[in-house]
Amino acid sequence: MTESARNKTKRKLINNIKDIKPTHQTAIFYNNFDEAIEFNDLMQKIKKPVSAAFKSITMIWVLRLKHQPNYGVVGYIQILTTAELDLKSLNKVLAKYTCENQIRTKQRPFDREKYTDTVSEQRLANLAAYLGSETSPRRYAITNKPQINKNAQN
Repeated sequence: MTESARNKTKRKLINNIKDIKPTHQTAIFYNNFDEAIEFNDLMQKIKKPVSAAFKSITMIWVLRLKHQPNYGVVGYIQILTTAELDLKSLNKVLAKYTCENQIRTKQRPFDREKYTDTVSEQRLANLAAYLGSETSPRRYAITNKPQINKNAQN
């Protein structure tokens, strides 16, 4: 029996979380929910500059959908990190790619067990349907991966 693409994505995300061991999660939300449809484009623009601003911190970038009361489904960007991000520095980088008061950021400690349980139990959101695109966008990406020294002597 072959593994479905969704199950493979879930498995790979969970394995990466176990390997990288993030300690914090940061979310980037749009203040105007109507603009949240642009979250995939924003992630593509900010991934490199944010990663460059925090070179020593490994980041797992995840596109997520959230049900907002009185509105419906809203997209947001979640960054799982191996250390706490300085939100002032993060917001300074984000300000170059967004309008004033367009987005807000929140950060909290990362609960790996709870997160992986949630991801494994839920169906992955249909990002292509939300974004109205023909192709499904990349669900997650990893930046600032620690380099593994393959020549190291044990």
